[in-house]
Amino acid sequence: MQSPSFGLVCKSPKVLFTTDMQYTPNLLLGRYKEAYTIFHDCETAYSSGVHPFIEDFNTFPLEQRYKVNFVHFNDNVIDDWDVWNKQVKDKGFEGFVARGSVFNL
Repeated sequence: MQSPSFGLVCKSPKVLFTTDMQYTPNLLLGRYKEAYTIFHDCETAYSSGVHPFIEDFNTFPLEQRYKVNFVHFNDNVIDDWDVWNKQVKDKGFEGFVARGSVFNL
């Protein structure tokens, strides 16, 4: 079933927030480059095809990874928070966003 989904792009500061999208880096490459901060949805338990699977991000542009904060992830991350955050930070990403986090942009 196809359903509409909307992301959010703020122009000042440049923030990209994806929602319910599949992994399509070529489609968003320009937005990734422009963004100061990226909040990207992802799945960590299995690949359902609704959100990008965490392993899909192995092909994410290296020079853009430091901007990516992962959101809308599975409970297995919460259960093993430190391990999951270390794993993505070791790959150059900012990390997972904890519930209740506040960002000063």
